[in-house]
Amino acid sequence: MPQAIGASFAAPDTQVVMIAGDGGFQMSIQDLVTAAMYERPIKCFILNNGCYKFIEFEEASHDGNVASGTKFLNPDYAALAEACHCKGISVSEYDELLPAIEEAFAHDGPVVVDCNVDPNALLIPPAVTPHMAANYVKSEIKSWFTAPSDDAKRLADLAAKHEQEH
Repeated sequence: MPQAIGASFAAPDTQVVMIAGDGGFQMSIQDLVTAAMYERPIKCFILNNGCYKFIEFEEASHDGNVASGTKFLNPDYAALAEACHCKGISVSEYDELLPAIEEAFAHDGPVVVDCNVDPNALLIPPAVTPHMAANYVKSEIKSWFTAPSDDAKRLADLAAKHEQEH
């Protein structure tokens, strides 16, 4: 988000579009208020899969370890955007994407489009070495024999509690 804000100041006549994973977006989420305060018309698309997918891949491919501590509980990014004086849009189905894009670009101010994506989609890095591939396979096999983490159960329980309250 800070880079998108800077780009919008550096090129004020150019539409700035930011695409970020939910983990990366959370690292600078506070700048939503900055974008609103300075009326930066940034269009931010969050690829929301509820995890640090690239970190999971790194743990698996570089060390052969089963991913741990990479799942997290996300806020409702569209509601959060609204609370930060930006426009918020949620996309949970593919058919909703094009109308959401059109709505985002029709809005004059900053917009956050929360795109829920498949957390199991395979990440393909720019270069895969034989060592990375072997470690990834080793990690997958280890995961068959590893009990789900307490975090996974805690997140499921929190989601269920939230659904009951709403």
